[in-house]
Amino acid sequence: YLRELPEPLLTFELYSQWVEAGRIENSDERLQTLWTLVRSLPPENLANFQYLMGFFNELAKHSKVNKMGPSNIALVIAPNVIWSQEETESTGMMMDRSEE
Repeated sequence: YLRELPEPLLTFELYSQWVEAGRIENSDERLQTLWTLVRSLPPENLANFQYLMGFFNELAKHSKVNKMGPSNIALVIAPNVIWSQEETESTGMMMDRSEE
């Protein structure tokens, strides 16, 4: 579902800011920047994001059984909630060529 959205949940507009936030070494500053970005999401994206975070929190609570701790969840989910517009355009071009 998430990867099939026309725009990623974390939006094309904020893509570079998310990437830059991930590079901030100071954990307090990084967390503050991430919260600012979350609050700047469109309302529909924010609601979906909040729901997913609740689900992932519940999933992580059972990590001893399901092996899905926060790091594993992030590895699996990140490519499905954030990607660059260039990636979308190049994927579209590849799909166009496969239809020829």
